[in-house]
Amino acid sequence: MKDETGTPLRGVHLGDLSISEKGCATKIRELERRIAELRARLPKHSAPTAMMVELDELEDALRRLRDRLGHADGCR
Repeated sequence: MKDETGTPLRGVHLGDLSISEKGCATKIRELERRIAELRARLPKHSAPTAMMVELDELEDALRRLRDRLGHADGCR
């Protein structure tokens, strides 16, 4: 299953990502949106493991992308 941008809803892999800074900013906004939506759906108690794993993956991907953007080479 994919979202409206064609991104898989589960798992985010940035290993071979090569995009411009504008693309980075777009992907960062998308990841932030997906994280916010997931957090809004999380129950206050006894959150399902799958949701927690997905949240961890999204947050890790966001961290990696922000790190890439912070380097001199940007997201290339």
